Amino acid sequence: MKIRTDYVSNSSSSSFVLVGKVFKADKLLDKLVKLYKKNNPKFLEELGAEENDDDQYMLYELLDDLLKGTKLENEFEDHDCGIEDVNVCIGLDPRLMKGTETLNEFKEKIAVKLTDIGLDSKAKDVDFVTGGSDASGFSWFGDCG
Repeated sequence: MKIRTDYVSNSSSSSFVLVGKVFKADKLLDKLVKLYKKNNPKFLEELGAEENDDDQYMLYELLDDLLKGTKLENEFEDHDCGIEDVNVCIGLDPRLMKGTETLNEFKEKIAVKLTDIGLDSKAKDVDFVTGGSDASGFSWFGDCG
């Protein structure tokens, strides 16, 4: 598989490859709000989460805070619908795999990182996820798992 790492002048789209786990955005948001209410309620207050009606914005902000310093990345599959129609992949760029590391070891490392931040995961739930977005901002995932 070729991974594009530079600018392509004739392209109106961008793409990504992650090794990670896909979450339903609405369920992930519920889990993160519970996690933050328990562990970091001041962040929810500062975010204005109780008054904020924009669930996707709140999810972006919570994920940005949660993933800070972990090297984990997230990609959203957005259908311009409600949050119940959005998927989120959280994982690592496969280029971060060490030369001697097997794919199973890499998946296990990702599952442990996800579990460490409160998103219980097992290596069997982690796989390659590909997708992209076009010039309009619409984004999608390809096959996962």
